[in-house]
Amino acid sequence: MFIMEATPIVSIITPFYKGNRFLPSLYQNIIRNQYVLEEGRIEWILVNDSPDHKMELPINDRIVIKTAVHAKNSGIHQARITGLQMAEGKYVLFLDQDDEIADDYVRKELALIKDNEMIICNAYEENEDGSRRKLYRSSFKWGMITNLEPYIKKCNQIISPGQCLILRSSIPKEWKENIIHKNGSDDLYLWILLLSKGAKITTNDECLYVHKYTGDNVSEDLRKMEHSTLEIVDVLSKSPYVSERTIHYIRKSRSFKMKFERMRAMQKLGFMLASSDILLPKVYWKIREMLNI
Repeated sequence: MFIMEATPIVSIITPFYKGNRFLPSLYQNIIRNQYVLEEGRIEWILVNDSPDHKMELPINDRIVIKTAVHAKNSGIHQARITGLQMAEGKYVLFLDQDDEIADDYVRKELALIKDNEMIICNAYEENEDGSRRKLYRSSFKWGMITNLEPYIKKCNQIISPGQCLILRSSIPKEWKENIIHKNGSDDLYLWILLLSKGAKITTNDECLYVHKYTGDNVSEDLRKMEHSTLEIVDVLSKSPYVSERTIHYIRKSRSFKMKFERMRAMQKLGFMLASSDILLPKVYWKIREMLNI
């Protein structure tokens, strides 16, 4: 019989939506991580944000499973916060129900995080045919993952919170108190807060996470992501350590495409020239990434 410690070392938080298509495989994924963990234990917190659908899970004494059910659909950010309020672990991992992590993900990340507040692992991205490719193949792109500039002028550099093991006590209160209602950018909101306040972040180039292909990921719908990102502009202003410059560039970069598409041909050139502070860095980063320099 496995003897539980009083306090878990890692809390894994999973929002649950519309049937447990992937939950059984994720459950086995987490169990295998517990098997190889040399000390401490994992707790799994499932937050049902689709109250009309029932969660059915096996019982196992290797981990503790906690559940919560929202009275109505409240969005992924609120689901993560609900799970965070129940978490007891020193570290938190936000895993979606269609995620996959390596069997020794937790052990390896704990060994490397040391005195940092977050560690980001490399990842595989799954294609429609089931094949996988390393997400960060360019050393330049990998090096930009802890740089605030591309997050505010380009796009989110972290494909999923599943890449990130986070010290629970370091999660900013602003992120816990100001909920993003349009799904897609609550994680970008968290990274901008952490980077803006100078959080100690380290990386692990080993691919320990798989971004699964589901065909309906919010991240695939760029228009929804742009609207979701614009929503965080309003809440970022409530943080004392997020600069006006950061807020200005997020608003400008995310609204560029929407404004550009509505313009006539003659207006577009002038608009592009007026937006050179957004466009030129994007071109520069793209060239550096392609050349891997």
